[in-house]
Amino acid sequence: MIRLHPQPLLTGPWPPRFQKPLDCGVPARGNDARFFLSSNPVRTMNKAELVDAIAADADLSKAAAQRALDSFINNVTKALASGDTVSLIGFGSFSVTERQARTGRNPRTGEEITIEASQGVKFSAGASLKAAVQKKK
Repeated sequence: MIRLHPQPLLTGPWPPRFQKPLDCGVPARGNDARFFLSSNPVRTMNKAELVDAIAADADLSKAAAQRALDSFINNVTKALASGDTVSLIGFGSFSVTERQARTGRNPRTGEEITIEASQGVKFSAGASLKAAVQKKK
C-alpha cells in the first residue's frame, strides 16, 4: 500500500514564481539551474540592497552610495565597450570575449542556421574573492 504524504511539496511563504519544493536534488523547472531544489535556497542581493550595504560600510548617504555604484557600473561599461579590460586586483577582472560565427540548428525545424559572430563579457574571479567564497569545512 502506498501512502501519500499529507503535506504539499511546496512549503513556505514564497511568491508563486519562487516556491521552494522539498530537497530532492533536481532542477525545479526544466534545466534551469538557478532554481535548484534545496532546503537552503540561494539568496540574491539586488541593487538597492547593495546600495544600502555600501552606504552603511562607507558611512555615506544612500544617495551618495547610489551615485558611486552607478558611476562604477557606467565606467566599467564604457571601458568594456571600448574593448578594454577592467582589472581589480584581488576581486577579479572583466573582459570582452569574441565569439566566432558558427553553424547551429533551429530546434523547431531542424534547419541549419548561421549564428553571427558576437562579443560577450567575461568575469574572472581574483584569488582573494575565490578564497573568501570557499566554504570552511
